[in-house]
Amino acid sequence: QDIWNMNMQSIMVRLPLDLFIGILLLSLKRWQKVFKNIFSSYLFVDECKSELTLLKNHILKLKSKDSTGRKRSNKGGWQSKSFEKVNSANKEIFEELNKAAQYIKEKLDFSRKIKLLNYWYNINYKNCFNIPHLHASNNIIISGVLYIQISQNCGKIIFRRHNQVFSMLYDERINNYNEYNSSTFSIAPQTKRFLLFPSDLEHYVESNLDETERISLSFNFGT
Repeated sequence: QDIWNMNMQSIMVRLPLDLFIGILLLSLKRWQKVFKNIFSSYLFVDECKSELTLLKNHILKLKSKDSTGRKRSNKGGWQSKSFEKVNSANKEIFEELNKAAQYIKEKLDFSRKIKLLNYWYNINYKNCFNIPHLHASNNIIISGVLYIQISQNCGKIIFRRHNQVFSMLYDERINNYNEYNSSTFSIAPQTKRFLLFPSDLEHYVESNLDETERISLSFNFGT
């Protein structure tokens, strides 16, 4: 006790009182347990306010002129070529999507300006689907999809965690899945619903089990 008092007196002589008290309180503070997110991802979901009939007719007209389309992640179905400039059928829609992209830019605290880079249209017929893929490149930051025509069993979009080992550790060993222990996340499409997500987030689309065509607009924003 005497030695402790001597040491405290020595410190008090050398340090200003307020600084001494701060050090003392810090030394007496009990350690607090911390459970903290250290890495995270995002999924932005909203509903398009614009009317989609004009856009749907525009897509079907494009398909009638190019029935083959192109093959990317789509297995069966039809995918248009990639476009960069908006038109009268989608201008109002992309104004909405751009506002959402700018919101995400602010949330990411991204320093560079972002803009619409490209977009394309998708039609999945019955039994058609999309294999796992991502949109990332050196300038694509945000990717997204807008659902134009859907049905009850037209196929969910499934997002997969970057770490492929993750599923071996947790799948079928979890009572209730959450953001810490899930290897996949699914969301059902709804007409006018749009999603924005990181361009490097892998995703795929389940098979369309209905007769109704699943029609969507995919797009990328970046620098």
